[in-house]
Amino acid sequence: MIRNRPLTAVHSHSNAIQSDSKAPSSPGSGTALRCASPTLRFTYRAEIDGLRALAVVLVIVFHSGLALPGGYIGVDVFFVISGFLITGLILQDIEQGSFSLANFWARRIRRIVPAMTVMITVILILGIVTFLPSDLTRLAKSIIAQQVLISNIYFYRNTGYFDGPSELMPLLHTWSLSVEEQFYLIYPIVLAWSSRAGRKIPGILLWIGIVLSFALSCYELKHSPAAAFYLLPYRAWELLLGGVLWFLPYPSGIHGIVREAISCSSILTIIVASCVFSKSTPFPGIYALVPCMATTAFIYINSDKVSYTGLVLSCKPIVFIGLTSYSLYLWHWPLLVVIKYLSVDNVSRSILVVWLVVTVFVSIASWRFIEQPFRNAPKSFGLRSLAAMWFGSIAILVGSCGIVWRTRGLAVVYPPSVLAIDAVTVDPSIFKYETSYVSLREGRIPSLGNSEPGGGRLDFVLWGDSHALSLGAFLEEFSRRWNLRGAIVARRATPPLPDCCEFSSEKRSWSKSALDHILRAKPRHVILAARWNSYFKEVSEDKERALSSVVARLTDHGIRVWILLQAPEQDFSVPQAMWVNRRFGVAIPPTMSLWEYHLERAGFCKALNSLEVAATALDPISACFDESGFSVIGGEDGAYYRDEHHVSKLGAARLFGRVFEQWRRAAFPEMCSPIVIEQ
Repeated sequence: MIRNRPLTAVHSHSNAIQSDSKAPSSPGSGTALRCASPTLRFTYRAEIDGLRALAVVLVIVFHSGLALPGGYIGVDVFFVISGFLITGLILQDIEQGSFSLANFWARRIRRIVPAMTVMITVILILGIVTFLPSDLTRLAKSIIAQQVLISNIYFYRNTGYFDGPSELMPLLHTWSLSVEEQFYLIYPIVLAWSSRAGRKIPGILLWIGIVLSFALSCYELKHSPAAAFYLLPYRAWELLLGGVLWFLPYPSGIHGIVREAISCSSILTIIVASCVFSKSTPFPGIYALVPCMATTAFIYINSDKVSYTGLVLSCKPIVFIGLTSYSLYLWHWPLLVVIKYLSVDNVSRSILVVWLVVTVFVSIASWRFIEQPFRNAPKSFGLRSLAAMWFGSIAILVGSCGIVWRTRGLAVVYPPSVLAIDAVTVDPSIFKYETSYVSLREGRIPSLGNSEPGGGRLDFVLWGDSHALSLGAFLEEFSRRWNLRGAIVARRATPPLPDCCEFSSEKRSWSKSALDHILRAKPRHVILAARWNSYFKEVSEDKERALSSVVARLTDHGIRVWILLQAPEQDFSVPQAMWVNRRFGVAIPPTMSLWEYHLERAGFCKALNSLEVAATALDPISACFDESGFSVIGGEDGAYYRDEHHVSKLGAARLFGRVFEQWRRAAFPEMCSPIVIEQ
């Protein structure tokens, strides 16, 4: 059975549009704009609600971590549907001569703001009760960004290497909503303005926008993947792709078998992509074409007659999920973050079931008692009333979050023992010692200890990645105490292996510049420090050769080489685990055992043993484990780690202090007593 109906459609969707129009205008009425379809008229299309249900299910399952490693493409499906619906709404109003930016934005506020405001208020309260002060501060900042419609820009700038795991950012999912909101601010104006120039101009502009935005997305993906993922210019083509459907020829002449094949294969393509894609897939770029084109094809091919696949998606249970998809999307992620936070990210399947049940219950309640009343409110509740409500909520939330921000996460209410745990996560010293390309070229690198000009040859250089950076603050004090003249050459995620082809050319280039600088400086000693266990988890001849090469080149220039082994890594954020333990009594998960530690570093130890040129290993193992054979992660004085594997300043002193003292005695036997530093 195949049903006939016109090309157009609006339904209630997670960013749904509701037309206020009572009836379509005649072809000659209103602005002189007509689409490729014979009539521009909105009717309800249940299969698009079903498509939205599929998209939100993909996202939720992906976030659960149980399956669908590429389920994030559900967001791209949302983008295409939103572009289709927004464009249809605007074109209908333009054709009827009733388009108004005020009315358009009023509908957007009704649809998006009330449920969002309630969700954010609840999450702020949960954050105050649950989070560490530093995490609460980050939540407050993200709420402020969301309220001023720049959530995507905030997360683009604050999901970096040391910003904490993105999996524990409750409002991370609002980046996609900010992309749409920013699109809504610009797109209606452009579409309404261009329609005055003729019926073909808007379609031409949409095609130009698609090509330009897609090209920018592919380019930026190679240079700044985070920008390509989060920012509107690189995502706009997905929304425009849905909009351009209104300017395509009417699909009435397509054979039924072809229609069924395209419709079914479109849905299968989305599902298969969600199974095949993963976090390592370069995205968006070319790979985003897969879900976006599949979504576009499904909407288009079903716009004339509903296929059997469309009928399946039109089933009432599936449609209901689509109707509640906005609330499902809003609530599922922050609730999961809170659960992960309290479980120290050790979320069992039974807990995930509870999360899913709570998410469904809260989402249905949000849809029934928040979304529906505001969407069905009388028209007398117009833009002025909506704007007053919106700006009032913004003022309250931004003001409250401003207080949280200024008080550093309400830190004044916590005892010193809690603040000691939290302090390591916000310690800015790790950024102080990072060396850029520019500073390397100009010969400016961070100094350690006695940095007086004319002090002679450097005593040592610490060279490595972020694990070297995390030792900087401790070594600064250590070097001053012993009157050592040192320097640090370090860059996050960049091991001191300039000849290793397994790392990117950009990382190798920086490492080669770092090595050249060190060789010119000719320090007496060089300490190599990095996340060795991770780099050498899979040992290869290339890595072994690269390690031997860098040691040989340093040794050939009369520099003694020391290789610092890393501290044990944990499977959880140490400050978070200690905080949840002290505040809620949740047991700290087992730390890494001595046996696991030996297993983890077996590959790197093998590489060390194969070195052709002598280098001395500095092993902190004796200070890293307690009598029962499990690694120590902190004490009453604070946490020894700032996350899962970077040591804090306190941890550097506790876990590496002894081995550095042994190094000093071996490297500088002439030094008998430390310098007394007046405080």
